[in-house]
Amino acid sequence: MKELNKILVLVIGGLLTVCTMPGVFLVVKGLDNDTFLVTMSGAYLECNIINASWAIGTVEMSHSYWTNASQTERADTSNSTDGNNLDFEMTVSTDAATWDVNAAPAADKYQMNASSDSWVSEMKFQLTVYGDVKANFAPDDNATFDLRFDSPTSTTTGTQQTITLNGKVTVH
Repeated sequence: MKELNKILVLVIGGLLTVCTMPGVFLVVKGLDNDTFLVTMSGAYLECNIINASWAIGTVEMSHSYWTNASQTERADTSNSTDGNNLDFEMTVSTDAATWDVNAAPAADKYQMNASSDSWVSEMKFQLTVYGDVKANFAPDDNATFDLRFDSPTSTTTGTQQTITLNGKVTVH
């Protein structure tokens, strides 16, 4: 058994088996008993969200809060090996306990928005539907973006609300 760059290589009865993740293919040739030539083909996508949480704090009703006032988010894709351009999309994956995402703020309804161009354009979040935050960018460019939370016009609760956002990177 030999481990090469965290990819498990097993030699069983002279046959070579390579265990790796989906979408990554390895061509492995045995040079001698201890040495293997490994050639990578395919693509690897990685996305790390920098500033992965945002504690808004106590919110006033009918008020907007921006991350660009305190922190800018970044989808770091610099470890991706795919040479094609990428799209970064986000969605609200889990709504708050009482509040729901909506096209516009209303009673117990909030709006979450994202922008990668200083609010020249923006993407309005929907529940479980992905929307483009930044499209057609090079893997080493990263997707820098800001969020805006528009609070409900009124609420029936005084308890803390937690909203979960998901992001994904796809090859363009």
